[in-house]
Amino acid sequence: MRLQAARLAAFAGLLLFIALASTAAAATTAVNIQGFAFVPPSVTINVGDSVTWTNKDAAAHSVVASGVGQTPVLTQNQSGGLSFNAAGTFSYVCGIHGASMTGTVIVRAAATPAPMAMTRRRDAAAGPAGASPACGPRNTSCACGRRSARE
Repeated sequence: MRLQAARLAAFAGLLLFIALASTAAAATTAVNIQGFAFVPPSVTINVGDSVTWTNKDAAAHSVVASGVGQTPVLTQNQSGGLSFNAAGTFSYVCGIHGASMTGTVIVRAAATPAPMAMTRRRDAAAGPAGASPACGPRNTSCACGRRSARE
């Protein structure tokens, strides 16, 4: 019972660590608005990251990203950002100048961690050194080709 409780506590701790690590890992990518264009016109980010647009033009601009939202109107040297919480390709335009100013945000799905290697504890009944873990007196035909003593 204690072992089961300890395993459950360890698993809960691992889930909490992963949740906190993924929250802390969110990044922000910068895009400038200059010369009535988005520079760079396309960025690639991960789910949970955000993009911040900074207006370098004297004219006002805003960003409208389909399915995500929009920034307020940005005057010269002002910035506004949006968070992207789903994977996909999101096009955006200037909310003031429309389709003459376009860009794209490509959002990659969250990476899944590589599986952890499982190790097996070797005990005396496992068979001779160098034998596969399936070797032993309980197995009549093991993976290493040896036969058990029962045959």
